[in-house]
Amino acid sequence: MNKAIYNDPKDRGPVYLSNFKDTILVRIELHEGNWVIFGKFAVFNFDSNSQNAHAILASHDGANILDTTTVTIGSKESVCLSLQGVLQVDRIDVVHISCASYNAQAQEAQLFAIQVDSLAPNKG
Repeated sequence: MNKAIYNDPKDRGPVYLSNFKDTILVRIELHEGNWVIFGKFAVFNFDSNSQNAHAILASHDGANILDTTTVTIGSKESVCLSLQGVLQVDRIDVVHISCASYNAQAQEAQLFAIQVDSLAPNKG
């Protein structure tokens, strides 16, 4: 049986980001199975200088990093970041997106996980 899990729309932010402290934006709980996971969010830089924003898609309380990205956001500008990964869950696990920036706001955070029969990396 296939299923999709996603976060409740009321849990999409905004979330203030400061002093490059890693902050969880959204999380979903996944049960046993194979999962394909997609996430996205927008981040606005409040600062008068360009700032980096670093985002992570992770499970196992952050111990298992599935994807990561870092971008530079211009002064008073915003960007949309996306993350993706696959995960085999042997017992209940929580997947989350976190972000760190100096003086910014993240919003519209969304996680979407699709359960699949199997995961097979391309060996080509």
